Amino acid sequence: MPATSAHPQGPGAWSTLSVSRDRVRADFATVASHQLRTPISIIRWALDSVLSGRSGRLTIKQREYLERAYQQNSFMARIVGDLLRISRIEEGGISVVFSTFSVPALARTVLLESSLLAKAYNCTLAVQTKDGVPAVTSDQIKLKEVLQVLVDNAIRYGKREGRVDIKIAAKKENILISVRDHGIGIPAREQKNIFTKFFRAENAIRSQTEGLGLELYIARHYVTAMGGTIVFNSVPGEGTTFMVALPRKPLAGKLLPVPVPARRAADELSRMVQHLGDGVLILDTAFRVLHCNSAAAKLFSLNREAISRYVGDLVDAPELIKFLKRRPTAEDSMEAKLRLPGDDHLAPFRLLLLPLRNQDVITGWALVVQETIDHRRADLAAAERIRREREFVSITVHELNGPLSVNRWSLEMLKRESIGKLNAEQRRLVEQIYRNNERQLVLVKDMLNLAKLQQGRFSINPQPTNLAVTLRDVLDSFRTAAHVKRITLRWVGAQRMPSVSADAGRIAQVFTNLISNAIKYTPPRGRVTVRARTVSGTELRQLTGKLGVAVRHTESPQYLIFSVQDSGIGIPLNQRRKLFTMFFRSQEVLKRKIEGTGLGLYIARAIVELHRGDIWFESQLRRGSVFSFSVPVATKR
Repeated sequence: MPATSAHPQGPGAWSTLSVSRDRVRADFATVASHQLRTPISIIRWALDSVLSGRSGRLTIKQREYLERAYQQNSFMARIVGDLLRISRIEEGGISVVFSTFSVPALARTVLLESSLLAKAYNCTLAVQTKDGVPAVTSDQIKLKEVLQVLVDNAIRYGKREGRVDIKIAAKKENILISVRDHGIGIPAREQKNIFTKFFRAENAIRSQTEGLGLELYIARHYVTAMGGTIVFNSVPGEGTTFMVALPRKPLAGKLLPVPVPARRAADELSRMVQHLGDGVLILDTAFRVLHCNSAAAKLFSLNREAISRYVGDLVDAPELIKFLKRRPTAEDSMEAKLRLPGDDHLAPFRLLLLPLRNQDVITGWALVVQETIDHRRADLAAAERIRREREFVSITVHELNGPLSVNRWSLEMLKRESIGKLNAEQRRLVEQIYRNNERQLVLVKDMLNLAKLQQGRFSINPQPTNLAVTLRDVLDSFRTAAHVKRITLRWVGAQRMPSVSADAGRIAQVFTNLISNAIKYTPPRGRVTVRARTVSGTELRQLTGKLGVAVRHTESPQYLIFSVQDSGIGIPLNQRRKLFTMFFRSQEVLKRKIEGTGLGLYIARAIVELHRGDIWFESQLRRGSVFSFSVPVATKR
């Protein structure tokens, strides 16, 4: 049976996971949103089916519990939606779909949809429109989301029995929309952070208002993508007004024809500068953007709508515009301080302007923006970024765990029929809801572990322990799952073993993952066998050497080796190198629609390595696999 280590050698092998050094590049928001969407949708469908009465009548108490689950699921959907939007923003994937529509009509729709929330807060909603407001050509769906956020926030953070006013007017080529509350306002010290990611104002935390602090960050990006601006004015004790200005037509007056020579030169240069670390903007003679590389797009929060627009409309930097107006005929440079989008501080930059020529005629300029490192500011920014990311993960997990835990209790009461009998169809749907709720709890736990790995906070607390007890407890927890599939689950070999210095809870996670996978990927009437044995460091080297496995830790005099063998589907040869990587799921697993996150083995490897052990596997297609890991035995002193 061919064997593979979690640490393949040779060209192209991935680097060994070291929790103190390796920072996983995957974005937490992307993972959470994509992994949680499916179970949320299934739960929503099943709840709709039960609550509609199509599957049978419900008692008052049953309906109350199911409606509570529906509310919690809706809240989960909102969080996941925000996480998905964040991941798209981070990937530069905001797409704008233009259509022509009436903003006053859209605003009235938003107020109608917010009426239940307003009723709960005893709040009056009103929209005022000046005569002759023309239709706008913009993204109706994104503008609606922005207005929904502003109105809902105004209701939540305004005064109870208060009022929220929306005013709409036309001014020159823009449509102006304001949303005002008459609440307590935003403290002056917090105002600079209001559009930053994960920020939650003190009054939101104090009032325990649900949310991750993402809505205004998303709203700002949406408005910018539509070519508009969003600002606010807040007076503590009097209230807050958010103001959105949108062009009536996309890029009105900016899409002028670009001279062919300039475009040709820009196209050639753009290919050369796309992946440079410095920000590069290719400009024509009217300082319209012909191309921006990925670094410039990230630096100035630019998207595809920036092309052919005047750079002064895109970048809030008077010094930069003055520099451009020099129109140098040779290379020119200067030091400047620029204010970047979403940052109130001025950051130091070196600007370099290079003329582009075609047959000695200047057809444009290449503007290179090099950030000058302010080490003290960079250190403070890095520390703040780490603090915010940790806070974000903590808030996200808390917000996700809350509704899932509430639902678990309600669903268990329904399943046990403690609050009323269920018919066969109702029982099936409740089981489906419960199963997907449990699936989400596992996902959230895995993602918390992933986030800790990303931040270097995944740790163990080793204590002298008898892992035989740990293994027996885990095996007992899988007896029912094995029985349902008619799988023989047994432990053979030594059941007495020496003490080891280990974190029993973390090792239990490894056992759980390996045994769960073995049962999951083994067909009915199959076998799952667990073995444990003690070997010396030399024997471990010899054993793994015969298998062709390169282990890293053999310095301890003695090791415990645990193995989990199944009679399952096996792992194709061409997919084995990826098995311990994050989010990997084999094609066979996907084809069979077997549930999972693709994080279990990645986390198991981290746990084993923190114990200075190794993990590896052997597999034969359609015959099964054996996963093994080693843990050093505690030495006597």
